[in-house]
Amino acid sequence: MRVGHNWTLLSGKDSGETFEEIKEETEESIIWDHPFDIHYKAKTLRGWPKFMIEVWQVDSHGRYSIAGYGIATVPFTPG
Repeated sequence: MRVGHNWTLLSGKDSGETFEEIKEETEESIIWDHPFDIHYKAKTLRGWPKFMIEVWQVDSHGRYSIAGYGIATVPFTPG
């Protein structure tokens, strides 16, 4: 999670790892549905929070490599 310098974390974790998902041979995609519970206070809307996400994969030899990454702005409304 990246935020501007006028944002203060009140509770929750602003970084970390989620679980490992194992894709079956018959599945076309993996569903990622890990919930977040983060609370901030802000002096200004500048520096609105952004998610920074990395997806890693493991090959048949047990080696990890990055499979993808992205940045997304936290929505202004819940849901």
